[in-house]
Amino acid sequence: MPAWGCCWGEHESSSSEEEESEESGSSEEEESSGMTDAHLTFRLHPEETVVDAVLTICAAAPAAPGYGPPPLVLDGRKDLRLVSVAVEGRQLAHGQYHQSPKALTIAPNFLPPAAAQPGAQFQVATRVLLCPRANTHLEGLFMSGGLLVTDNEPEGFRGITFFIDRPDVAARYTVRLEADKTACPVLLSNGKCKESGDLPNGWHFATWVDPVPKPSYLFCLVAGQLASLEGRHVTQSGRTIQLRVWADREEIEARRADWALACLQAAMRWDEATFGVECDLDLFQIVAVPSLQSGGMENVGLNTFDASHILACPATATDDDYQNVERTVAHEFFHHQTGNRVTVRNWFQLTLKEGLTVYREQEFAASTQPCALPRSSFVTTVAPNLFYFPVHLHLQEFAASTQYKFAPCARVEAASDLREGLLDEDSGPLAHPPRPAEVCSVENFYSDTVYNKGAETIGMLTPSDLPHNKSNPLPINATGAEIVRMLETSLGRPAFLAGLRSFLEQHRGGSATCEDLLAAMAGAAGDSPEAAAAARLMLRWYDQAGTPEVEAAGEWNPNARTFTLRLSQRTEPTPGEPRKQPVPIPVAVALLGRGSGRQLPLRLASGTLAPVSLPAAAAAPASLVLLLTAPKQTWVFSGVEEEPVLSLLRGCSAPVTLTVKGRRDADLALLVAADQDPYVRWDAVQELGLRALLKMYRAALAKGGKYKAGAPYPPPAAVAAAEAAAAKAAAPLVPALRHVLTADPVGAAEFGAWALNLPGDMGIYERDDGDGVDPGMLQVARQSLERALAAALRPELGSAVLALDAALGVDTAAPGGPTRYAVPYAYSAQAAAQRSMRQAALHLLAALGEPAVLADLQARLAGATNLTEAVGAAEALDRAGGAARAAALAAFHDAWGGNTAGLHAWMGLVAGSEQPGNLAEAAALPRHPGFQLGSPGASLAVWDAFSGSNFNFHAPDGSGYKFVADAVLLLDKVNRWQAAELAANLVDWEAVEPRRSRLLRAQLERLAATRGLSSVVMDLVEAALEEDSDDE
Repeated sequence: MPAWGCCWGEHESSSSEEEESEESGSSEEEESSGMTDAHLTFRLHPEETVVDAVLTICAAAPAAPGYGPPPLVLDGRKDLRLVSVAVEGRQLAHGQYHQSPKALTIAPNFLPPAAAQPGAQFQVATRVLLCPRANTHLEGLFMSGGLLVTDNEPEGFRGITFFIDRPDVAARYTVRLEADKTACPVLLSNGKCKESGDLPNGWHFATWVDPVPKPSYLFCLVAGQLASLEGRHVTQSGRTIQLRVWADREEIEARRADWALACLQAAMRWDEATFGVECDLDLFQIVAVPSLQSGGMENVGLNTFDASHILACPATATDDDYQNVERTVAHEFFHHQTGNRVTVRNWFQLTLKEGLTVYREQEFAASTQPCALPRSSFVTTVAPNLFYFPVHLHLQEFAASTQYKFAPCARVEAASDLREGLLDEDSGPLAHPPRPAEVCSVENFYSDTVYNKGAETIGMLTPSDLPHNKSNPLPINATGAEIVRMLETSLGRPAFLAGLRSFLEQHRGGSATCEDLLAAMAGAAGDSPEAAAAARLMLRWYDQAGTPEVEAAGEWNPNARTFTLRLSQRTEPTPGEPRKQPVPIPVAVALLGRGSGRQLPLRLASGTLAPVSLPAAAAAPASLVLLLTAPKQTWVFSGVEEEPVLSLLRGCSAPVTLTVKGRRDADLALLVAADQDPYVRWDAVQELGLRALLKMYRAALAKGGKYKAGAPYPPPAAVAAAEAAAAKAAAPLVPALRHVLTADPVGAAEFGAWALNLPGDMGIYERDDGDGVDPGMLQVARQSLERALAAALRPELGSAVLALDAALGVDTAAPGGPTRYAVPYAYSAQAAAQRSMRQAALHLLAALGEPAVLADLQARLAGATNLTEAVGAAEALDRAGGAARAAALAAFHDAWGGNTAGLHAWMGLVAGSEQPGNLAEAAALPRHPGFQLGSPGASLAVWDAFSGSNFNFHAPDGSGYKFVADAVLLLDKVNRWQAAELAANLVDWEAVEPRRSRLLRAQLERLAATRGLSSVVMDLVEAALEEDSDDE
């Protein structure tokens, strides 16, 4: 344990005990005082930290002409122990200010005369006391492992000191950190370290100055025992930026931070090459923190990350984790331009910064540029007060073997996340626009809709074997990214990039709104009124909830050689929005000849193209972008020589659902075999799989929909009915998957991996007839379909596994012993894709339960040299159940459970299992010695993973719902963010069949009746329960 100095004596506090109810925020905010400078001094200690703040305030204008100056209101929380308040050096008595649970208010008559002059400056000084160790919510200033850390977005800073805590109020910071030198040899904050030295009693200090104004949510400090990995980046203009990755000494020595540094350097190079922007800092640092609720935070020049999101080596990280590090590091760095240097006017504009940044992250991840990393070793010097371990970089292996994710399937990944994340959110009680008009708890802005939908309007994130928290790059704000992408699709990349650069230049150093971005895009459209109109119409995407449903119908006239395409759109009502406006939807289209399979030239006879397609009007391209802006529109193509098959939404050109009238199984099979667009091919496979799954679900439901207490579950009759329907239902899907398996399983492994994964549950929920879905029968149908596909494709699956093993250097020839992995593990996009496709094939084969397959999987687990191979084998063996499953999980725990990543992986395997009756095993996990209550990774590995189990979370007796609701109540006392994330799994009670619906609603009512439930959880619960009252 660190050696901490003595605590200070007792201090008086004027904190009021009165309680104030949480009030809903509104997008219309009143003007308040501003601020130019903040001088902060922290005397750091886990039990009692003293924070002295001297703030230079800019006086606010009166509320109306003739009114006097308004009071000064500084945001703060009730757990701040206020010691003193001074204005212009004069101490205020208790009666001269008021501390409520939400703010410190100083009346105008106790402010200096300058306060009556708008824009005039005066100083306010406060001293408060904090207890970081008691702060288990992991926001503000808290303990994480042995480190003192801050995490402030969105409103954590008001738990540190009294401040004007708004994203549009920026100040220059001078920060002095003092701490015990043994316990905290490293003292970090934003900017540059200008001074450091020793203090009496074994303490020391460091003063950091950040001269560029920033809002309080971007402030950061980290203090503790850390080592650093050093690097540099030379910009295109020739400036050198010093880079440091800070982590525990053991992590640095084990080289688990090497990949993060490599990713940071790659992101910096890519951002300059793609968007023409250079980082304006001389020092850029990132820190690995044992537990960080946000997962990653873009604090100016001092990014912080949960250690699981930044540290990687083969024994502690899967392929997905390596990719997650790549994306998370890039995401937070990209925020420097889209979020830090241009921030948001208020939190209702959150989708602006997150959407732009997720879009940029997706573009980076889809890039095919090689990861050209440093070829030589170097270490730079650090400030003398900073302890570091000089690790030399030998990263040639990264440069030789690693390149970014292949672009072709990037939009497949985006679409998958949209369907299982955003569309789920949009269809449930938590549906909201990317830019909400009001919210009770600001934390609940951080959703799929705000992040990813906003980026599409302006790709998506990688699926992982384990659940992740709200800041991990899984679907967390999908609409924001998709809006950005639709702007690019509609305007064309040159105009889009010009608009983005104009936006960043105009608002650099200030705050902005979604309207500001769209205005810049309209301005970049030049002389094209169509483009300007398209940009302005995008505002509807920001302000309207729900997912548009597009319906397509086509008619070929062989005599006239014309093809008429009719598109319509509608958006279902969502809570609070009964009527919807049409939104601009860019629809990328191609036509494939039904007989030839080739793309037909497109000659538009009538209809409206998106502006990006207008210059090509004289040509006959193979694809075009149509802009659907009205409820119904028609396009006519001429010179269509053969009957076409529609290829729509190419590249996932819009975040919508699509129904094509009269589309046959043969049409879908043609798209899989002949289309050149990976998204369209994948979507066709998904539709074939969904049709098969729906038929088998209905067969199972007819025989097993009635639950009887004490009877076997799932009912044998339901399983038999699904098995009987399997062969016929799966028949159209089999040849499509056979084509994928035999075409090029090694070279096209990434697409193969996506194609072999069956559709998620959302497709069944969307096609529900209104009675609610039975999740148990859905799982029966899914498992029966997997067995049917495995039986029909047994030879092709086996051949694909052998080919992929050979490509990866895996030797499975020796029977009876562990599999030998001849080629050492190295992460690369290509190798990761090959391992992913092989895992998908093994997963299907495991469904057969054949002894030879199970023996092969056991050998793979026994011989695994990295976490990716071990997790893959254990996941497949979990399907077998019985002794094989028990032995696999025990072996995995013994071999890989010695580190946090391996232990959480094991917990996720146990908790998320689809073995019926698994509740007892899941309930035992929080009693495991390695489980840490409040750790984001542990909570998600157990309770969130369990919530994904159709058989167990949705157990027909309601026991799974109660287990998760109990966890919400437990977590809410420790970490309300984690409690809210878990509670989101309970809200969609109307989507399931009536029995489960009643049981699930009962748990929500139980949560709503709990005294002291946090506002962030109550916000979700009340929204779910209010949907029923709205319907009535």
